[in-house]
Amino acid sequence: MDGSVCLSQDSSLEFTKKMNPREIHCRSLLKRKKIHKSSKQSSKIEKQTIMVPHTKKIKRSLRIPIPAKHTKRTNEENKNESMQDDKLFSLGSRILGECSRKYNDTCKSILTFDHVRDVFPAHKSNDTSSVVFVVTVENETDAIIKNLDDLGINYIIKNLKFSNVGKTINNVIQMTEIEVETLRTCVRNNAKKLMEKHRYLSIIEGCSYILDKEPVGATNALNYEPRLALYVHAKGYIPIDEEPFDTSYDGIKVVIREGVFVPYARKADEFHEHVRMGCKIQRSLNGTLGLFVEHHSYGLCGVSCAHVLLSAEEMMHCRERNGRIVLDSIDCDVYQPEHPHKIGIFREVITKEGSDSESGLDIALFQISTRFPQDGKFPQPRISNMPDKSFESGRTIAINVHNDKCYKFGSCSDFTEGKLINLGHPSCVRDVLQVAEYTFTICNQVRVQSQSGHLFANIGDSGAPVFVKDGDGQLACIGIIVGGRASDGVVYVTPITRILQELGISKLKSFVPNFVEMANDVQTIKNRMEHFDTVLQKINEKLDSITPSAKAQSYER
Repeated sequence: MDGSVCLSQDSSLEFTKKMNPREIHCRSLLKRKKIHKSSKQSSKIEKQTIMVPHTKKIKRSLRIPIPAKHTKRTNEENKNESMQDDKLFSLGSRILGECSRKYNDTCKSILTFDHVRDVFPAHKSNDTSSVVFVVTVENETDAIIKNLDDLGINYIIKNLKFSNVGKTINNVIQMTEIEVETLRTCVRNNAKKLMEKHRYLSIIEGCSYILDKEPVGATNALNYEPRLALYVHAKGYIPIDEEPFDTSYDGIKVVIREGVFVPYARKADEFHEHVRMGCKIQRSLNGTLGLFVEHHSYGLCGVSCAHVLLSAEEMMHCRERNGRIVLDSIDCDVYQPEHPHKIGIFREVITKEGSDSESGLDIALFQISTRFPQDGKFPQPRISNMPDKSFESGRTIAINVHNDKCYKFGSCSDFTEGKLINLGHPSCVRDVLQVAEYTFTICNQVRVQSQSGHLFANIGDSGAPVFVKDGDGQLACIGIIVGGRASDGVVYVTPITRILQELGISKLKSFVPNFVEMANDVQTIKNRMEHFDTVLQKINEKLDSITPSAKAQSYER
């Protein structure tokens, strides 16, 4: 045909269908790997014609398969087929390389548009013949749409705004411990390699998947099965240089969902004369001052998330040092709400990915050097009808499935209520969009579901403290917020018990007066007053013992 290059190869099928360069590359590579063990082996030999037009659309013909005659393959035939495969492989590689360069150039152009956070070329899971650019924006504008239209490309826009659905689809049935342990093992065996292979795989979680149809003999309470939930940035779109997910791993079926983990860091604006838990802080990015602790070396310190205060360069250094560094550079000032309002010095950072049995960490510790806190009150809420809460005791508590109503105060969304969900279920999340200017992964975080139609947390709340009420009805801390899922508003929280353990600290800062210490102080003052009275009495006695003549002489002088 005019404008086409015809190639031949052996196959049991002849077919016609659109075929992209990646398919040519992958199929030819697969065929190269199928090396014949012996020239005496028999195989079905049929002609397949692949037509490669000079344009970058690739077509191939599909016909009804004709039974092949069994023939013995000679060394000459094997050699010819190998040469033919080499030509196909070379052609596929060359076309793929040209397309990749074009896609990369297009991506670079798109990234120059205002409000664009990320872009990647992909194909639909049910159509590999065309390329679609998945464009993530912080704010969708008419200018972005016009610029994309001008490029003459297929695209889909993903808006980096948090959805407030108020519920999650995997929070219906509490699985058995055996089922949870099976999922935990599956995550442990597969999470790392899956995230290495799939760039936009953001969250891996075990879930109880509600079945559309009840199994035979099942009850309503058993109408589910444990599955591995894989959250991707754009469901149904596969990056052109990646393969689809398997349908199961270690015998656990896969369910693909749309969602992306995003650290909650943003701008800061309010100034506080005395810093408070929940106020806005700034260094590398902006987030929330979470909690106060008394450190054995630094004294009074604030705790927040590492991705709020840590630069990309410092993060690389931290990873080289096994996830923990003590900062000694001169550029370590921490501000509230922003520069130049300094409140302290960035001292230490701990970043650990974690595992199936241990929660990961993304913790920053900074020494407070001025504007010291005076109490456990939070900043004034923006909405007047919000409850007036405070956290004076510094008490912490382990997470309990029977105490699942929780609260938080963050610098962006103030005081909100939520519900702890899927306790004990394994999870692994990753910032694939590099909101913190670098990618980090963190495992086994506690999940919180938004309630009452309001987001539990939003951008700017990273580091915000999360609480439950104890048996006395007082707030007790269970952790700090590290980020959330954009698709449904689920929030991820690092457990406070894990944070204190890593910092080597037994408790948080308490603003409740210690009456035992106060009694001791009163007794000390009383003892000193008694001593003063004794000294004063002795002085008076000394003065009284002076003779009248001595007094007169003293006056004359």
